Amino acid sequence: MAKGKCEVKIADRFEDRIEEKSVGFLGMGSHFGEISMVFQCKRTASVVASNYITCASISRPKFYELNSVYPIINTLMRKQVEKYSDPLKCFMEMNLNNMDFFKSLPKLVKNDFIFSMKQCSFDKGEFIYRNEECSTEMFLIQSGCVEIQQKQDKGVLFVIEKLFRGSIINHNSFLMNDDMDTDAYCKTNVHCYSMSLDTLKFLRNKYDILDNELDKHERKLVDVNKREPAIDYII
Repeated sequence: MAKGKCEVKIADRFEDRIEEKSVGFLGMGSHFGEISMVFQCKRTASVVASNYITCASISRPKFYELNSVYPIINTLMRKQVEKYSDPLKCFMEMNLNNMDFFKSLPKLVKNDFIFSMKQCSFDKGEFIYRNEECSTEMFLIQSGCVEIQQKQDKGVLFVIEKLFRGSIINHNSFLMNDDMDTDAYCKTNVHCYSMSLDTLKFLRNKYDILDNELDKHERKLVDVNKREPAIDYII
């Protein structure tokens, strides 16, 4: 930005509403849009002009061309992103830290993990997964209620747990590509973030430290002295 003032807003979803929060203002010398460029993800915030502004821009192809000549640009931008603390990113990191393999990772790796997650929505009455399906994704609930269900003898439905905002589903099963032992039923409309097994494999190849942490966690899951939990969620 060369002139003017902009407001940065983050949209977050709660049970019955979308709440837009102002997280700061930008002025002369500020820049925005780098998260989408660096992590190749969707925009994470809205930038609204408060008055007349003038600024320079760079296209994605030109950014990648520049980065191929000067790789230090990408490194410095990733370090800059580590300083950001918007409410939605903090919410995601705080809850993902409940996973053993995630909490000890460096900030850089955590950011790449978070920005690699995809937003997804399910209507009331839909299933996120069904019993005996192969697990290929984990989920972080942003809003809504998910019931973990299991059918007992004679088809009697038993609700094992109700999960709400901040809960994590399938963080173990998808690592092992296991079949599911329960159903995940959307009691309300549900919005969440997902991490696919293919995306995780890409990140493992990119970061040795993530691969090492996941190796340790997977060894625990298959340890003959420790039984892998059939119920795979964090409240």
